Amino acid sequence: MSKTIYYISGGSSGLGFQLVRQISAEPSNLVIASARNLERSPKLVDISNARPNVKPITVDVSDEASVQTIKTQIKKIGVDHIDVFISNAAIADSFYTIDKTPKEVFLSHYITNTLGPILVYQQLYDYILKGNTKKIIFVSSVAGSMGNFFPVSNCAYGQSKAALNYTSKVLSAELANEEVVVVAVHPGVVSTPGGVIASKKLLELQPELKSTIETLTISEEESVRLLLEIIKNLKLEDTGKFLNNDGTEIPW
Repeated sequence: MSKTIYYISGGSSGLGFQLVRQISAEPSNLVIASARNLERSPKLVDISNARPNVKPITVDVSDEASVQTIKTQIKKIGVDHIDVFISNAAIADSFYTIDKTPKEVFLSHYITNTLGPILVYQQLYDYILKGNTKKIIFVSSVAGSMGNFFPVSNCAYGQSKAALNYTSKVLSAELANEEVVVVAVHPGVVSTPGGVIASKKLLELQPELKSTIETLTISEEESVRLLLEIIKNLKLEDTGKFLNNDGTEIPW
């Protein structure tokens, strides 16, 4: 049986690690998972030692020189295609009102959350076109939706995800003739370590959101289970959509 090959960016913790864990539980899947620093990614290293179908590589998506090593590292693994690319690596630390947001915060979010996925895609382009299922999933956020705008002071993050959403839409058109399915997905309000910190910072700024956040929050495991159900069922007619974790469409 041929393996389904996944590439997951940001696979060392949070949603990324849960994606690695749940996908690699099926031996017929092979998972290439990137982390900024494998020495600081014990969970990813441990699971790769326990499961030979997990292949960790070192990539910092905010560093172009690091991203340019992807092809060399994939070549060493010995695969010639990627079936599913899940762009997950991101940062979320922009809990300021716009008048108080430093320029560096805007830039760091754009570089990591928007340009990072684009640069990784450029490295994976040839592999994706050779894939069997040809699926690209950008882990986005409803924070990047203007059609479903929710008034939170998280501007740099929201802007970076809105730009990522636009990238997803453009790619869906560029790759239509290649029969590649490209979607952006909202994983939900998730209780990852980073998500818990983010919620705490947001509530310091907007305490009136406490009840809403508590109601919406789901576990990492549940979020990834929902995301994988979406990925499994993606069809060509879904390309160019922005999907919630329950499979419904979110306005751009």
